[in-house]
Amino acid sequence: DAVRPIDEGNRIDRRRFPLEAKVRIVEDAGEVEGKTAAAVLDLARAGFNVQRILDVIPEPDPEIYAALVQLLDAGAISFGPA
Repeated sequence: DAVRPIDEGNRIDRRRFPLEAKVRIVEDAGEVEGKTAAAVLDLARAGFNVQRILDVIPEPDPEIYAALVQLLDAGAISFGPA
C-alpha cells in the first residue's frame, strides 16, 4: 500500500514537465489536497522551476510529479520559460 503512490507516480509522463520551465500560478487554487501540492504552490509563488522544486521538496520525485499533475489538471498552474 505504501508503494502504490510511487508506482502511480512512475507512470506519469515526465516530458510534460520540462525541468527548466518555471511553474507559474494561473489562479488561486484555494485549498489543495496534500502537503506536497501545497509545497509546489508555495515554491511556484517564489518563482521556482520544475528542477528546483524537485530538489527542494523532500518527497520522492514521483509524489512531486503527481502533485504537479493534480495542480495542472485543476488549472492552478502552468509552465513558462525560465
